[in-house]
Amino acid sequence: MLLRLGAISQPIAYFSDPSFAKWLILFITGWKMVGFSTIMFSAALTGINREYYEAAAIDGAGSLKQFYRLTVPLLSPMILFMLTMSILFSSQWTFAYIDILTTGGPYGTSTNVYYEMYKYAFSNLNAGFSAAAALLFFIVFGVISLTLNQLSRRYSFYDN
Repeated sequence: MLLRLGAISQPIAYFSDPSFAKWLILFITGWKMVGFSTIMFSAALTGINREYYEAAAIDGAGSLKQFYRLTVPLLSPMILFMLTMSILFSSQWTFAYIDILTTGGPYGTSTNVYYEMYKYAFSNLNAGFSAAAALLFFIVFGVISLTLNQLSRRYSFYDN
């Protein structure tokens, strides 16, 4: 369609171009997460007691102030949980798209450590490199998980 409109002179090879491939994989994975995130945030929103909003309205808080002063703090555990899930499962969720659409290319721009573990083990038949990649994966994601757990403990507000 872009060719017919004259916007471009030659077709764009989205999955063969290093500048597009990584971003398309990330976009597809993000689109996959929209449904899961919607369900999780919907469940968290239904758990918020409506009396808080009634009290804030009586105190004169507008809808924007209610959002920032009530909704965001009460959703903070879910926000941090979804942040943790998104970061920790990102390489697992992108694996199928990388394998089918780009096989890690072009020039290795759309690969990640999870896909490299698979490639070392099953394509190259190199169990040592695969184990090293798995150890690196474990250490890096363990540090990320501990950091996000500390952030969650510090910044989450639970209504008890």
